[in-house]
Amino acid sequence: MIKISESSPDFTLPGYYQNQTMNYSLSDYRGRWVVVFFYTGDRTSVCSTEVTAFNDHVGELDALKSSVLGISVDQIDSHRSWADELKLNYPLLSDESGDVSRLYGVYDEREKHDFRGTFIVDPEGNLRFMSIGEPKIGRGIFETMRVIQALQTGEACPVDWKPGRPTLGG
Repeated sequence: MIKISESSPDFTLPGYYQNQTMNYSLSDYRGRWVVVFFYTGDRTSVCSTEVTAFNDHVGELDALKSSVLGISVDQIDSHRSWADELKLNYPLLSDESGDVSRLYGVYDEREKHDFRGTFIVDPEGNLRFMSIGEPKIGRGIFETMRVIQALQTGEACPVDWKPGRPTLGG
């Protein structure tokens, strides 16, 4: 089982980004924060809103020295056509076997797809935040960015903390 503050399990998966299919490894992103988000499936209603929302905010995430990796159990060909259609600015990775999804505890064995999972990995490769939820409920992109900003302070942050507000100190 994965645990907060421990090394995030590395993986290598085929992915599609900017007209290229290639393998992506979590370890390739050392030195940056990484948002790894698992979603139920390409072209599903809720996932469509999330995938495009991450795309809409990829510039803000990049300003936070954060990269985004989207993962589902869909085939790479499905990712390719969908990513081109949506003009995505981050890779979609294919975990057809569900092995990485199982490793991260988000694979639904009965339905054969992923739950909605968000994992934030720090520049050293340690898991710093995770959230797993129901496939029917979309996650909050602004909350994901707020958590990254809070983690980057290195300090304790009170409820509903926002950048620019005081932290609780070390």
